[in-house]
Amino acid sequence: MSQLHGTLGAIAIGTAVGTLLFGIQTMQTFNYYDRYSKDPARLTVYVCRHLAAVWFLELGQTIAIWHALYRIAVTFHGQIAHVLDPPLSLSFAVLFSTLINATVQTFFALRIWTVSGSYYITIVCAILITTRFAFSLTMFAMFLESNGFGIFENKAHWTMIVVCSLGPAIDLLIAGSLCFFLWKRRSESHFNSTRKLLDTLILWCIETTAITCAMGVMQLIFFLAESNLAWMTFNLIQPKLFSNSLLAHLNGRDRIRNLNQNSDLHSLVRDDLAFACRGTQRSRGGLDGRTNQESQVASSNDGGEPVFSIQSTVKSDDASSCRKAAMAQA
Repeated sequence: MSQLHGTLGAIAIGTAVGTLLFGIQTMQTFNYYDRYSKDPARLTVYVCRHLAAVWFLELGQTIAIWHALYRIAVTFHGQIAHVLDPPLSLSFAVLFSTLINATVQTFFALRIWTVSGSYYITIVCAILITTRFAFSLTMFAMFLESNGFGIFENKAHWTMIVVCSLGPAIDLLIAGSLCFFLWKRRSESHFNSTRKLLDTLILWCIETTAITCAMGVMQLIFFLAESNLAWMTFNLIQPKLFSNSLLAHLNGRDRIRNLNQNSDLHSLVRDDLAFACRGTQRSRGGLDGRTNQESQVASSNDGGEPVFSIQSTVKSDDASSCRKAAMAQA
């Protein structure tokens, strides 16, 4: 019976938690379509295509793991040999997980190029993602042709280590790069409100990658430390966390909008992606890259009278930094 705790138990826990996360993902997907259906058409097509692909892959993975669990726990109940030699549906769950992880990590890697305007780190991320994808497909092929989980103790042992190691490494590289470029733009800003906005974006990047990175590390630790399938729990949950982190990243734009509306920076969210400073601009000669901008931010009371107004000098680079940083979070 102790053998079941590290095999069937791990699969059952991973299946149950993964299904819960799939339900959360479905609600988040619905919320995105409901809230941001008026986004620019080009952006909507780009994002919706990714979300639809991820959702259907998650659906396939959920069906596959439930089929495998049913076959092991019900159809072949009490037959230990079938626990150690699972049905093919569990192998295809590995394939679905591979596709989900690669899709979501690619989406986040493209944010680096949007923020920095440089291809170098994005190319490095693409190489690592492709390498992990190739090793994952190799592991899927080995698992498909094997006689059970025993292959992870010999033939596919190092392949699994590479896959488990590259996952957190890619997450750290993406999060670290985004935070670095956002921090760089923060240091160029001269307005407290803009810095506060960029601080929120930095925290946002950390939040959306920390859990998936931690899950990958836990999977690697349990794979190396335990002789059972405890690591399978994290393997089944990880793609669901990737999908939810992507949707949290997209749906969290309301936080940025609210922060921007409550700040003293006279910028308004134009399309949830770019921040455009509105006002009457008057250029003066000899100001070396600066633009004089007068704007009145009027808030009316019951009598319709303006409560306050703001007159300020805005550095054009600061507005550009704010715009680029916000666009990267789309």
